[in-house]
Order: sequence, then structure tokens, then C-alpha cells
Amino acid sequence: MGAAQETVNRFFNEKIWKIFPQNNWLVFFGRDLSDQLLLAYPEAKNVSISKDIIKGIKIIITGRSPAAIWCDSLAIPVSESIDATSTQAVVALPQSEKCFFTDDEGLLYHEAPEIFGTGLPTFFDSYQQGLLPGNQAIASPTILFASQLKKQLREIGIDLPGFMTGASDSTDLFAFTDESWVVYFNMARPLQSQVKVLGALLNGEIKDKRVGLKYIDLRLAGKVYYK
Repeated sequence: MGAAQETVNRFFNEKIWKIFPQNNWLVFFGRDLSDQLLLAYPEAKNVSISKDIIKGIKIIITGRSPAAIWCDSLAIPVSESIDATSTQAVVALPQSEKCFFTDDEGLLYHEAPEIFGTGLPTFFDSYQQGLLPGNQAIASPTILFASQLKKQLREIGIDLPGFMTGASDSTDLFAFTDESWVVYFNMARPLQSQVKVLGALLNGEIKDKRVGLKYIDLRLAGKVYYK
């Protein structure tokens, strides 16, 4: 809360018209302080400020809760235009640099340790956008899709240590498995149907081919590609 406290102290040390202190009952305007707190303190999701003639000024800051991890990476971007059967679309789990927590709205708000294997989906930014706390990194539906996917695949013995998305207008989601192969999902299609096809494939046609497997592509309805 250091940044928040510093912002509050600085605000109240300022004077209006070089005469009245900001915490003066008559001239204090909570919206100004609220806006400054939200700007200076990305961890704050909401700021509620009230004033009472007896109790004085009360500030309540509601923090953000982690929903995903976002990491800068050195990976080469995956093109959304790559043909479904192209092996050029295969990439290894990216090497991470600085990581941040995001809330359920996809907003970066606090630096995160590079810890993988948690229940939170970890996304890698292959486009080197250089995002910082306060920036929007991921769309809410993408976080929800990846979270549900990570949970459902863990139930069938597959861990997903990382995800990558396609370009901003793409519905592609690239899921890296702990077995060193990649699964390509289409977020515009029902998650459950893609998981069902994946489970059937792993328990049937490629049951004995998982060692050396490079990718499984589930993006097209009614078709599955793998290598």
C-alpha cells in the first residue's frame, strides 16, 4: 500500500488556491483523490471515499484478485494465418522474462514471481509489447476459457504450464502441455466439445504415440490434425 499512502499524503499536503488544505471539510472533493489513487495504484480496483463531520475522511480501497499470470517472452510470434496442417505453427514453451498478475478483466496490476504449475493460467506475450501494470493484457473471455481448460485437462492428467494467443482479432489459443507438445484450440467453439475430442484422441488413435508428438490441432469443427 506504499504507493497509495504516498498519493494520499501528497494530495493532502497540497493546498487549493495556496490557502486551503485539501482535507478541509468545505473544499475537499473525493473524486479528485479517487482518480489519483486509481492512476497511481494499479492494484486498486475501486476506491470509496466518504467524509463525516465528526469522524473525518474515510478511504476504502478494494484490491484486485489474481486471475492469471502474464509474462514477457522472447518467443517468435505465432501467425494466425498458418494453415492448420503446417508444422511451422509449432513452437516450444516460451522463455519468460518479467511476469505480472492480472485480474479477471485482464489488467496487469502487480509483478509476479515466475512460478508455474499453479492453478492460474500463465500467458506469454510473444509480441514484445512491453506492457506494464495498469495496461490491459488479456480479454476476460480468454482468461475464463484458459482457466476452465486448464482445470479440465488437469482432471485427465495433462498440465498446461503456458498459453499464447493469436493476433488481437484471432480466436486461436495455443496451449503448451507438460509433455512438450502443443494443442491449438478455437475459443469461438464450445470448450467441452474440444476437450472431449482431445480425450478420445489421446485414449484411442494416438494413445501409444504421445512420445514425440508435436501438436494437436482442434481449431476446425469436424477435423483434427496432429503430428
